[in-house]
Parts: sequence; C-alpha cells; structure tokens
Amino acid sequence: MRTVLVIGVLASIFSHHALGQTKKAEKKGLLAKMEGSEFQIEKDLVEKFYNDSSITASKSGSDSSGTSELSPQIGLMSLKELSLENDYFKADYAENLGSIPLISFAVANQVLKTKAASIFAVGSFGYAYKQGTYKLESSSGTEIEDTVTFQWVPLQIASRLDFEILRMGFLTPSIEGGVGTNWFHQTGTVDGVDQGFWVPVYHGALALTLFGGAIGPNVTFGGITIRSQYQRSISDDQAFSGWYHNLGTKILL
Repeated sequence: MRTVLVIGVLASIFSHHALGQTKKAEKKGLLAKMEGSEFQIEKDLVEKFYNDSSITASKSGSDSSGTSELSPQIGLMSLKELSLENDYFKADYAENLGSIPLISFAVANQVLKTKAASIFAVGSFGYAYKQGTYKLESSSGTEIEDTVTFQWVPLQIASRLDFEILRMGFLTPSIEGGVGTNWFHQTGTVDGVDQGFWVPVYHGALALTLFGGAIGPNVTFGGITIRSQYQRSISDDQAFSGWYHNLGTKILL
C-alpha cells in the first residue's frame, strides 16, 4: 500500500514538472514569434521610409528641372531717346515725357539647370499710358502744342541666366538678353498726329532675386526681383533708347 502511495506521489510530481517545462517551452516559442514579428515590422518601416524618401527626392528633382514662373512687374521707364516721326509731325517724347510708368508681365520656363547656373526662356509684354500737352514739330519746321494721348506696348523674348554659384545668402544675381518690338501709338486733336509705330529693339538686363530658391509642390513664392533693363532700337528710323527699372515678384507655376 505504501509502495502504491509513493508511486502516485512521484507520478504527480513528474507530471507537474513536465507541465511546467511545456509551458516554458510554449512561452519561449511565443516570445520568439513576437520578436520575429517586431523585427519584420521594423524592417517594413525602414523599407517604407527608404521608398518614400526616394520618391520625394525624385519628385524634387523633376520639379527643379522644369520650373515655370509668372512675374508681374511695375517700374519706371527713363527715356534717353524717343523720337517718333510721320509725314506730318515729329514728336520728341524723351523731352516731352522724360520718364513714364510701365507695368509688365513675364513668363519664364527653365530649360537647363546645373549646380552653377539655370537657364530660362522668357517672354514678356507690358503697357504704359500717358496723356498731356506736348510739343510737336510739323514737317515745315513749325512748332505747335497739342493734347496727345500716348500708349506703349512692349513685346519681348529673351534668355535669362541665373547664377546659382554666385548666390549670396538670400540673393541670386542674373543677366538677361533678348529682342522684341515696341508698339507706340499717339492720338492728338490736330490732323495728322494719329499714328501707330512698330519699333524693333534689343535689350540687356541685370537683376537680383531676393528670398528665392525654394522649390517644391506646395511652394508658389519664388522671390522678389529688382531689375534694370536697357533697351535700344535696332533701326534709327524711329530712334528709341532708355532704362527700365522695375520691381517684381515671381510666382511659381
């Protein structure tokens, strides 16, 4: 009887010990699975971050290679020479006006970008208007005064070079050169004054862009420009030259 009791106690102890070992093994297996899952999650997060970074960098690179800009500008045209002559009268607007306010709009598209510089193709147009009593010289040499309405529409195409390598903090210098035509129109009260003139010109410009350089899908402000442009007529038939000093802003499209 005692022998049976001892055997029962030993069997119970062995069974309890085996159950404990089984639970430990199961717990270790569960921990191993959890550790494996954590490792897989961390690996997936790293891969996702890498892929997202690659996509962002790719998008940023593609945006910077085809930047387009719209630039409204306002300034003052200082006339050195503007003499318009028809069969009846000659008007010296450099003397009559001296200078005239001018608004203009430019559209630029980036065609090449390197670490040193960016090249843009530029097209622009503007408008100026002024009315007053001005001196006119008739074909016979007689000087008269007449109330004249003067209008001016400049049309230009150009290439612009932004010097990224010369960027100084928030300042980026640039140069521009191009050709175009100016349409001048005068209307007076005296017969023979009314006429329009097409005057081909070439120009060169220097500019500074302030607070520019930021590029991205949600960036629309491209900086403020301070610009000085010199224009001169290609032909001497209707003599024209002067400096256009303007202030503008760049809107990234």
